[in-house]
Amino acid sequence: MNDSGVTRTTIAVQVSTRARIAAGAQAESVTVDTSPTRLLDEHEDREFWTAMERTSAADYKTAMIADGIWPGDDDYSVITV
Repeated sequence: MNDSGVTRTTIAVQVSTRARIAAGAQAESVTVDTSPTRLLDEHEDREFWTAMERTSAADYKTAMIADGIWPGDDDYSVITV
């Protein structure tokens, strides 16, 4: 793997945590760097969709109008509230 231009750092984790990360990475055939990155991405996606589930159509529309992107060019902007 070519890491030119990639900045790396070290984080302190328990040996058991490092072993779990390595085992998960090996099981998915990815690098030790990729495995926690995927987990963080999945976590952020779950948080986003959980928040969206709690958002009413009216609140969604209000936020979109406030952001200046209502009506949008996607199917969500055709919600009648």
